[in-house]
Amino acid sequence: MMIAAIAVSGTLGILVLLGLLRRPSENDAHALTRLYPIALPVFTASSAATLASGYTIWSALIAAATLLVALLVAAAIPAPDWPALLNRAPAATALTWLSSVAVLVGFLVLFVEFGAGLVANVTNLNYKAVALLVVAAGVCTGVGGGGQVGRSRFVIVTVSVAAVLSAAGGVIAGSASSLTDPAINIGDPGWAGNIAFPIAVILAATLLPGLRGSGSGGARATVVPAVVMAATLLVLMTGLLMVVGGAIELPSVQLNAIIAFLPLGIDVLVEVILAVLVVTVVAAGTRLAIQSVDEIRPSLPREGGGPMIRIWSAVVLAVVVAVLAISRPAPVTVIVILALTAVIGLASHRSARRRGLRPRDRVPEPVPRVP
Repeated sequence: MMIAAIAVSGTLGILVLLGLLRRPSENDAHALTRLYPIALPVFTASSAATLASGYTIWSALIAAATLLVALLVAAAIPAPDWPALLNRAPAATALTWLSSVAVLVGFLVLFVEFGAGLVANVTNLNYKAVALLVVAAGVCTGVGGGGQVGRSRFVIVTVSVAAVLSAAGGVIAGSASSLTDPAINIGDPGWAGNIAFPIAVILAATLLPGLRGSGSGGARATVVPAVVMAATLLVLMTGLLMVVGGAIELPSVQLNAIIAFLPLGIDVLVEVILAVLVVTVVAAGTRLAIQSVDEIRPSLPREGGGPMIRIWSAVVLAVVVAVLAISRPAPVTVIVILALTAVIGLASHRSARRRGLRPRDRVPEPVPRVP
């Protein structure tokens, strides 16, 4: 346990230093590199409903489809023009902005809870300590902004390798027949898990900063990341299901057995990688939160000015995410709340756009000429 704590702390300390000392370069990144870290919480949330009640190949297919649709729909919805809307309809715009930030916080909480929980389970570290550590490291790294592209690429490679290893493990040590005939009986999640929850995830993702309006770069910048992430999720979960007998029900005896028999040192490596994934996501979320504050305050200088506003925004984000993650809310409950928040945000945005057009802002209709 001591070795694990030192390894995680040392790695996260290096990430914080790189984030604070290196120059931000995310503007030079490929669309997949920019979107992957902030889409990763949607990646995990799409499986949250059925992992607790029972996860099968049908669940994996629904989760992959949910992720694909969520990313495409969010990308297709234009990002708000905050300064213009704020001048026209301040109250509705403020509600839209708060809803957007709340959705960002909610997805970060879900991913911190998921990642910190895995790290704590692998090496028996204290969950609260792990959650506080990764949130603090992620926010500090995000404030600096350096190395974000490198971390994003590391996340892409890590998740892709995990999917390949999962598929290989399923072929070598598992059975494809178990996908249609699971070793344990799993109840049908019904319409709530098969229909209502995927719709809730899609609704919540539509208001997620970083994803909303990401399709402005063209169809390729939208479709490729969505298809890659959905395919990765499907391959990852299918291989895992083949290894564990076709079904997973948390808490899982099969998964605990796999973790318990990890070779010495591999468990530490796994938890370091997981911690880096969580820090990368939190750092990306911190950058988006700071960007949201800049956009809602057009008078705030973009570069070199208003450092305290950005720092205090990051501090508030860290406190809220850490407190909520430590309380460990039920993922399904969080997604439902985020979906309702997204509906409110979308409705207020629509109201701001429609009511914000004052008579002098409207383009007059052409008057037909009388022959």
